[in-house]
Amino acid sequence: MKKVLNASIMRIIMTLLLIVILAAMIGAVTFAYSFLSKASEDVGKMQNEAVAIDSKIQNLLVLKDQLDKNSDIAKKAKNIVSESKMYQYQNQIVQDLSTYADRAGIPIRSFTFQSDSKNSAQSPAAKKKTNTGPAGIKSTFVSIQLGEKIDYVRFLHFLNLIEKNVTRMQLSGVAISRAPDSREVSVQEFEVKVYTR
Repeated sequence: MKKVLNASIMRIIMTLLLIVILAAMIGAVTFAYSFLSKASEDVGKMQNEAVAIDSKIQNLLVLKDQLDKNSDIAKKAKNIVSESKMYQYQNQIVQDLSTYADRAGIPIRSFTFQSDSKNSAQSPAAKKKTNTGPAGIKSTFVSIQLGEKIDYVRFLHFLNLIEKNVTRMQLSGVAISRAPDSREVSVQEFEVKVYTR
């Protein structure tokens, strides 16, 4: 027996095939849409992260530029305080002060080092008041015995050299009197404070 397909059955089969094809296409489109939306979210997150990283890089570049512009300040700050190891055997202090004295043309007889000021008879409260400084900074006092008669202008030049040394050393005390020659002075007491780490 031969089965004959008539036109109405053919239409039904074609319609069913069309529905199946459309359903498959809708499924594919839905899958593609969900994949693309997930990818879009990931791209959005990556873009936000990229913007944040770019902002951090820009901030770091600005900071680097500021450090480069202020490098001379950083170098000066480093030189404000002498390293303890640099002055470990006090030779460097003697060498620095001798160099300043040679430049000024002043003779130095001797150096006397002390960890506290010569006012050691002060009360502990007074010592704290006179020796206060930044945390971690130590100071050493150096008493210097100069020659008997010193040219006043040269002595001022020597003081200037000490005071202009980026504050590693600072004049702590001086007692002078006029010598018989009006251009000369006699230095009875001369003390320098040296800052160390």
